[in-house]
Amino acid sequence: MQNTITTIQPHDPKAWQLALIEQALSKVQTGNAKFASHEAVTEWLKSWGSETERDAPICK
Repeated sequence: MQNTITTIQPHDPKAWQLALIEQALSKVQTGNAKFASHEAVTEWLKSWGSETERDAPICK
């Protein structure tokens, strides 16, 4: 996977978003990222507003 660094201009209103995306990609590339499964997140979201609302899934 190629490592790409985006140059962020000081006046760029999306600079904070790009910085967070690059930080997350760096974690993935170095093997330091944690994820929750799609299924766990889906079940959690489906439970919102119900009497059996679940806690957020734990990222592993």
